[in-house]
Amino acid sequence: MAVFHVDHEHRLLYVETPKVGCTSIKHALATLAGRCEGMPDELDAFHIWFGYQHRQPISAVLDKMARNYRDYFTFALVRDPIERWESFFYNKIAGRESNDINEFANQFAKTRWANDPHGLPQHALIGDSLSLYSALLPITQMSQLQTAIESHIGKPFPIPERNKSTRRESPGLQPSSRAIIREFYRGDFKLFGSLLPAT
Repeated sequence: MAVFHVDHEHRLLYVETPKVGCTSIKHALATLAGRCEGMPDELDAFHIWFGYQHRQPISAVLDKMARNYRDYFTFALVRDPIERWESFFYNKIAGRESNDINEFANQFAKTRWANDPHGLPQHALIGDSLSLYSALLPITQMSQLQTAIESHIGKPFPIPERNKSTRRESPGLQPSSRAIIREFYRGDFKLFGSLLPAT
């Protein structure tokens, strides 16, 4: 299921992808809408507070974008799939379910996390009709997204840095484990390859 957020006043539509800057974008959207009062600091509480009003199959979301939101600024972010997976592991798994990143990588496709929004391939969350997006950018180009949104809405749209990934070099994915994760996200590499840094 895909999750999208609409700001009708500013004609914005954001399709979220967990572990790809969505906490930062949601903070910016809440601030733009004047929803700062009562905003919780704790991560899980923040996402519940922000809400998931629009949760539908991605095919339905893309259909709505094509039919109902043509004059909206529609956007999403993508991220190197392996980097995203590592961020997910250290944020959701390490210290809770497994501390061995390679062991978890080898079993990942058989776990419930493979169907969780944090682990699902990005193309399952934002679709493959890339031309429907006003902006589809890698997370490394957050500043360009900010500029594009500001041009659309005619006012500042500061995007705070929230829930920044803590990069851990050790023990790291072994080549065999990395190949397993790369294969799981083969569709993302194929669809978004031109947007991603060379790996």
